[in-house]
Amino acid sequence: MEQPQTDPLALAALVIGLCSWMVGCCGSLIFPLIGLVSVPCALVGIVLGGMSIQKISRAPEQWSGKPLAISGIVINLSLLLMLLVMTGLLMAGICFAFFDELM
Repeated sequence: MEQPQTDPLALAALVIGLCSWMVGCCGSLIFPLIGLVSVPCALVGIVLGGMSIQKISRAPEQWSGKPLAISGIVINLSLLLMLLVMTGLLMAGICFAFFDELM
């Protein structure tokens, strides 16, 4: 019996997640708005990971790589959560600075 191949979508979800984290975190230090580029990439990574899990579940004898797909989804979701929290903190800081100026 032939060993199952790793699903390329699972690997792509993981690679996109890692690259999005590097762009989102490291790129934001250089140019703050570059973190916004990582949002669509993270969404693509989540979709690819979900598609990979479905593909592997339908044909487990042909495809492997479910842990890679799950890791890609988790990394991409954590990036979106981190960007959401950072945006909230930024907006709160702007509001505090604005209202402090008024007082």
